[in-house]
Amino acid sequence: MGKVINTTTGNLQRYSKDTLKEIERLVIDITKNIEFNATRDAPRFTDSGEGSTTEGDLFITITSEFPNKYTGEVGVMGRGDTPDKEIKDKDGNVIGRQGDANPMAAYLEFGTGLSAGEILAPYPQWIKDIARKFFVTGQGTLKGKPYLYPNVLKGIPVFQRELKQLVDKDIKDNG
Repeated sequence: MGKVINTTTGNLQRYSKDTLKEIERLVIDITKNIEFNATRDAPRFTDSGEGSTTEGDLFITITSEFPNKYTGEVGVMGRGDTPDKEIKDKDGNVIGRQGDANPMAAYLEFGTGLSAGEILAPYPQWIKDIARKFFVTGQGTLKGKPYLYPNVLKGIPVFQRELKQLVDKDIKDNG
C-alpha cells in the first residue's frame, strides 16, 4: 500500500512541477507581450529637425523585469536624468525620486490637465490611483498617449484565462 501512495505522490509532484514550469513560462510570455506592445504604442520623437538622429526614437525606455519566477513587471524603470530630484504630489509630499524611474512616462501615458481626466475616465481605480501620484495642478496641456496600461488591461484576461486552463488541466490530469 505504501508503494501505491508513493507512486501517486510522485505523479502529483511531477504534474505540479510541470504545471509550475508552464505557469512560469506563461508569466514570461504575457509580460514580454505587454512590453512589446507597450513599446510599439509608446510616443516617439517626431519632427526633431533637419539632420536629427532622434526622429522615431522613443521618449522613454520600456523594460520588463522578473523579481521571481511567478512575477513579471513592465514599465519605465531605471535612473532618470537627475536622480536626486524629488517627485512630489499635489500636497508637496515626496512620493519618489526621479532616479526611481522617469516620471515623464506617466505624463506621456496619462497626459496632464483635461487630457488626463479624459484618458483616465474609463480606467479601473487602481490605475487612477497610480496616475494620481503624478497630479500637480490639473492645469497642464500635455495630451497623453496611453501605451502601457491599455496593454496591461488586455494582458490580464489573457493571463487569467490561460492560467485557469493550466490549473484545470492539472486538476483533470490528477483527477
